[in-house]
Amino acid sequence: IERWGGKFHFLSFHTKHLDGAVNILKTHSAHHEFADASIPMTGGGAYKYERFLQDELRMGIHKVDELTCLLTGLNFTLENVPDECFYLEHKSPEQLPYRHSHSMQGVFPYLLVNIGSGVSILKVESEKKFKRV
Repeated sequence: IERWGGKFHFLSFHTKHLDGAVNILKTHSAHHEFADASIPMTGGGAYKYERFLQDELRMGIHKVDELTCLLTGLNFTLENVPDECFYLEHKSPEQLPYRHSHSMQGVFPYLLVNIGSGVSILKVESEKKFKRV
């Protein structure tokens, strides 16, 4: 893991495999990058696994709002990753939909639907202003 070298490395796992993920970090000494640091976490896992991560990795948890993080990430993607976000336009039932790339230009307001263990629908009015609908 390079702090300022411009690389991201992701480790994806189901929380039931948290012990294994922690062991991978320890085996590769990757957890030393985060020792005595605080990482942001969202949702119930931020509360449920806080003590475990502190004890095993000396890693602090900074609890952050899940929907704010989702919105911040989507806005970052819209601004910085060309052709990642798109919408489909159906001109007629006989034709396949046309894919249009989307950027931040003129994007507000929009609806953001987040499907996880539940469903959240947000009306996004600006980069920082949203409300549940």
